[in-house]
Amino acid sequence: MLSALRDGGYVIYLRHDLSDTSRSDAEPIDLTDCAKQRPLSDAGRVHAGKIGVAFKALHVPVDQVLTSPVCRASETAKLAFPDLQPKSPPALVYTLALPKEELGHAADELRKMLANPPPVQSNTVLVGHTTNLKEATGLWPKYEGGALVFRPDGHGSFEPVGSIDPAAFEQAAAD
Repeated sequence: MLSALRDGGYVIYLRHDLSDTSRSDAEPIDLTDCAKQRPLSDAGRVHAGKIGVAFKALHVPVDQVLTSPVCRASETAKLAFPDLQPKSPPALVYTLALPKEELGHAADELRKMLANPPPVQSNTVLVGHTTNLKEATGLWPKYEGGALVFRPDGHGSFEPVGSIDPAAFEQAAAD
């Protein structure tokens, strides 16, 4: 799947990298205070960097990176794609941090993002959480630091076309 991304045309939904499960998010989540959120682990920081190395090694073009404002997601985006300035649209805010009445709107917005074709010969990366994608598509990115890949059809829809296991990023970065 990683090699297929070279030609562009995909939206890649990357789950934030490995987090430190010994810490929990404060209730409610304070998006302005990383000290009150579950952070990336040291291994997650290293792996996030390897994602970027894999993209460069395989010549996978990325036009833009959109990320959740939750610190573990935004840090993943910055470590994996340091040359791009990530944006944080409301649709990627951790859905567990949203009031229930906003969940449907966030899911609708995320579906629009997945259906939005990237510029020709490029890809768009979304860095988020399992719950957001589950709410929008019913799909669950199983592993932290893994990705699901979607192909927008240019007519307001999209289809899932594959997944990338975290180990595939490791292998590509090592080659």
